[in-house]
Amino acid sequence: MSLSSPLLDSTTVGISLAVAITGFVLVSKWRVSRSLPYPPGPPPDPIIGNARAMTSDELERVFASWGKKYGEPSVLEI
Repeated sequence: MSLSSPLLDSTTVGISLAVAITGFVLVSKWRVSRSLPYPPGPPPDPIIGNARAMTSDELERVFASWGKKYGEPSVLEI
């Protein structure tokens, strides 16, 4: 007679992991679909993004010039 717990059964662990991963993916996709689009701007650099442009003291002018250069942001109807 084995004293192993049914909670440590490999089938139970596998099903639990599959349910957890599926739930995480579904919640992630749901959150992304409800978010607003990013404003217009240049493509970000790897790792640092657009941090080089954020060093300016006049960010509103930087954002306005990006709006003229890359177009106005699209608005989602919720």
